[in-house]
Amino acid sequence: MTVWILLRALIQLEAERIIRRMSEALQYLLGAGIVGVLVTQFVTSVRRWRARRRERDGLLRLLYTEIVQNGDIIDYVISLVE
Repeated sequence: MTVWILLRALIQLEAERIIRRMSEALQYLLGAGIVGVLVTQFVTSVRRWRARRRERDGLLRLLYTEIVQNGDIIDYVISLVE
């Protein structure tokens, strides 16, 4: 009978240790998941910023081209009027 009590206690201690290890593993997994989400958000923000910058630079180049072309047209029209 005493052997069974000791065996039961040993099994219970082993189960508690396993549960503790699983709890620690779960904490690490949750921490890694949070870090993964933060990295993803940061990368997404950088991509958006780069896309906005590229779009802005393209629009500025287009505006500069339009201004130069309109300046040439205005100079041509002025030469016709004079």
